[in-house]
Amino acid sequence: MFTYVLQRAIVLCLVTVAVCMDLKKEKVSNEWILCGWAVGSFWQIWSGGIRGLAVFFLGALLPLTILFLLYYLRMLGAADLKLLSAVGGIIGPKKILVCMLYSFFLGAILAFLLLVARRSLAERLRYFFHYLWNFIRTKEFAPYGLTGNRPENMHFTVPVFLGVLFWIGGYY
Repeated sequence: MFTYVLQRAIVLCLVTVAVCMDLKKEKVSNEWILCGWAVGSFWQIWSGGIRGLAVFFLGALLPLTILFLLYYLRMLGAADLKLLSAVGGIIGPKKILVCMLYSFFLGAILAFLLLVARRSLAERLRYFFHYLWNFIRTKEFAPYGLTGNRPENMHFTVPVFLGVLFWIGGYY
């Protein structure tokens, strides 16, 4: 029971601080992510021995591997990708896959609500279809995201935080 609570407290602390950094400075420090990876590797070795190291690497590498294309196209920030990797190192490969699904689902809902509230849904749909048309026409990937503090840009650390809350709440 103690390890169950401790693991959840560690992950909650990791994502809470990351969200605060992201909202305040629009970035999550690499030192914080490195701390998350270090804690994750120690956690997995402590709870599973040498086998735990494999669980750490699988959990940490899955988000990096699966979501790299979204990062490459600037649809997902590096900090978001690294945060999911750090969380995956702590909770393992099976749980990080579900956490990513929850995070993207909750992120889609949150993004939709933000676009409706900011009255920019039609503009973003036009931008998306224009992006798709350019890709079909040129067969070349171009960066999708527009940089800067724009109304349509969302801090994805928030949906990751919400996905972690669903894990803590026992939904997966």
